This record gives sequence, structure tokens and C-alpha cells, in this order.
Amino acid sequence: MKLNEKYRISATTMAITAYAHPSYQTKIFDFFGGYYTSMQPLELIEEACIRSGSTYEGRRKSIVYLFHYEKRTPIPISPLHNIFAFPTTSTNHFHCTWLFLHHILQIVPHPTKTNQSIVTFRNNAQLIVHATPEFLKSQRQKTAACMTIFQFPIPPRDDQALFLS
Repeated sequence: MKLNEKYRISATTMAITAYAHPSYQTKIFDFFGGYYTSMQPLELIEEACIRSGSTYEGRRKSIVYLFHYEKRTPIPISPLHNIFAFPTTSTNHFHCTWLFLHHILQIVPHPTKTNQSIVTFRNNAQLIVHATPEFLKSQRQKTAACMTIFQFPIPPRDDQALFLS
């Protein structure tokens, strides 16, 4: 893994997780390799949302409003670029890992550690995550539902349509 202070979340980001190091705050798993940065995971997510036209809090509020996912809310970081991620725990928890939906290939239980899973990505890289497979699969489904609504928005009914005069 290399230091990359200019790393920005993109379509190649697979996961980001906190990292306990005096100089680095985050470990980034990218399709093309791994990186460290001094930015915290949530800072990377917030910055990516802003670059995509909204705030993290605005995107979060939208998902809570549409789906009532109030805890561990999936975030449509950049719907235009198909970048959707979900947290594995509360975003305030050190072991919170952000997984990026379109890179997940498989989620299986860790063979020896309870309450942990092995996530396999489309490039066959693997990551141990502090969450059960059932929980991660539920989070993946919630995120897929969010992705569907942003990619195929439901048109308003006639009585909800806005008309410009």
C-alpha cells in the first residue's frame, strides 16, 4: 500500500476503512491497489458527495426520507457515476468500513471469528469486515434499493406534477 494524500473516491473505490496509525487515518482499497491517507473515512465520503453536487448530510437525509433507513444509512455518493456505498457500523465507530456496492462479489462468514465476514471484490481482493454476513447482505440490499430509485426515478402522479407557466 502506498501513501496517496490526493486520493479521491471514484468508480474504482472498493472500500475504505479507518486505520490506526500516527500519520494515516484511512486505508483505501481501490480496484487498482491499496492506499493510505491522512483524511478520515467520513471526510473522504463527505468530500466525494460535495464533488458530486450535494452534501453528505443532504444525501443521507434524502435516503432517510425515501426509505426510512435512519441507522447505517447507505449513501448515494455519485448516482450519476453509479457510486453507492454503505457503512458497516455507525459512522462514529472506529471499525466502520465503507463498502462500495458495485465492487462486491461475495460475502461469507469468517471461518474462525464470529461476527466477522470476508468480503470478496470483483477483482478477487478480500477484506475482513467486523460485521456478520447477514447484516452486510442486508446493507447491500438496502443500498441496491437506493441505487434503483436514483437510476430509475418513479415519475410523479398527475396530481403531484409541477407545471411551469
